[in-house]
Amino acid sequence: DAKAFFKSLAKAAVKGVSGQWTDALAEIPDLAVSLGIETSQADRAWILIRRSLARAALDLLREYSEANVIDNAKYSASVGADPETGTTFTLTSEFFRNPAGQVVPNLRSDFAKWLEEYGLSEVRAGHLSERLDSYFAVAIHNEWRSDAKFYDPIQIALESPFSEAAEHELAWQRYIAHIAQMVDEPVFGESFSLRQIYIAPRGYFLTKTKDAQNTASAKLFVGTTDVAGSQNQVTMVIDELRRWVKSRDKDGHIRVLSGGTGSGKSSSTKLLAHMLLSEDHIKALFIPLHLLNMQLDFQSAVASFFATEGYFQQNPVATEKLGEPVVLILDGLDELEMQGRAAQETAQQFIGDVIRTLAIINN
Repeated sequence: DAKAFFKSLAKAAVKGVSGQWTDALAEIPDLAVSLGIETSQADRAWILIRRSLARAALDLLREYSEANVIDNAKYSASVGADPETGTTFTLTSEFFRNPAGQVVPNLRSDFAKWLEEYGLSEVRAGHLSERLDSYFAVAIHNEWRSDAKFYDPIQIALESPFSEAAEHELAWQRYIAHIAQMVDEPVFGESFSLRQIYIAPRGYFLTKTKDAQNTASAKLFVGTTDVAGSQNQVTMVIDELRRWVKSRDKDGHIRVLSGGTGSGKSSSTKLLAHMLLSEDHIKALFIPLHLLNMQLDFQSAVASFFATEGYFQQNPVATEKLGEPVVLILDGLDELEMQGRAAQETAQQFIGDVIRTLAIINN
């Protein structure tokens, strides 16, 4: 019942908009419990979907309210103005690999209308509703992990019990959802996200004039430069990097994206990770270097980072676990080198270990 769901969600939103987001999130379990549902497999699935949708919707609304004023009176007055129709979900084993795809399309327009009822413009409500997929995918993974014992019967009904390999694959699905949400997070305190406003930049390789057709350089520039005796071979940055990844060139397995502060390197690499994972179905890891423990060797540092973040309990770059190539996107090297001589030397040593490790793996 979409009407009942949005009415219950509005009650939680009233607390959130008043600045009590912790209390609003605490009410989410009651949204399902108040239905008086028995715990059959279908009922558990509905509780999972309902709680996850509520979490995703409140997360989007919370972020929006941090930069925009929302009239709480409109929430109270509009509680009854929700969609009247019921919604039916038919779940298959594909649900575990693409949960949003089997749920969100049925409710996207209702969610946008619900936001409009509470004072958001049609454009801003549309921005938030378009971002619901990625937020729901993260919310449902977190909801499942919060009470896996309760939700396990859903998985048993849809497919055979998880093997270690299947568990690892589900970890990748959680990570794909995380990256999708990362590029869907709001920017500049607005309702839109990086993905919605990103304009792909052009970049170039530097080549010697006498060898102008050679674009095998490992360094791709974003921005401007003036190097005597060279000329620029212009290309679209993300298109070029995707082409290079798909070539699987073991002799040229490293690319450096170079450019000044604000040239779009981090934004481009985030979008690259998202496109490789979601569109090209190539495993890729986005690694913020400033969050790694550089006192460890490369593989241990990556394993520690992802285990701490809760995405992979198995090391995703362990040599013995690599069933297929994984693209490593290391972001923020220039920021590390700006933190002083000691940090610069540590970063250089760490990158040296990265280069040696990749050479061993690829050869």
